[in-house]
Amino acid sequence: MKTKRRPLPPCVSRAARARALTLVELMASLIILSLVATAGFSLVATSAQTRKYVVQNTDTLSQAEIAFRRIVENIRSASQAGIVAPSEIDLVTQPDTSQPGNPVYNVKYFLMGSQLIENDDRYGLNVLASNVTTFTPTIVQSTKPTMFQITLTLTSPEGDTVTRQSSVTARNF
Repeated sequence: MKTKRRPLPPCVSRAARARALTLVELMASLIILSLVATAGFSLVATSAQTRKYVVQNTDTLSQAEIAFRRIVENIRSASQAGIVAPSEIDLVTQPDTSQPGNPVYNVKYFLMGSQLIENDDRYGLNVLASNVTTFTPTIVQSTKPTMFQITLTLTSPEGDTVTRQSSVTARNF
């Protein structure tokens, strides 16, 4: 049994009917459009996650480098140094010849929770790094020149670790 076709309304020409989309064509174009939109969204989401990961790891690496360089520089220029606790080092600076009486200043590095703290008589308390898992100063050589080994480990929010370790020779004692 054949179905009858409805006649076109008089306002629709045969050329317009030939240009019109069928339901199958319309559905296929919507599916293709949704696939392209999904792929574009996943690219944007992935790039945002990658950016966040890189920024967090770069921040952790920067904190480790800055803190480590500061500690090494202060050990090298100190006139005295001592390890007070397994994660604490006390330094005495060279006399400041620009000040009357040539004062010396104490600088202490220690862990407070997961933060590496610098306590300098001149500047007060400073947080050098966060998310520190280990800070270990040890005396490797006690005869002159005195040599310290400093180990600093930080963990990024993503769980990656950054470790810096170096032997530092004190130049002035």
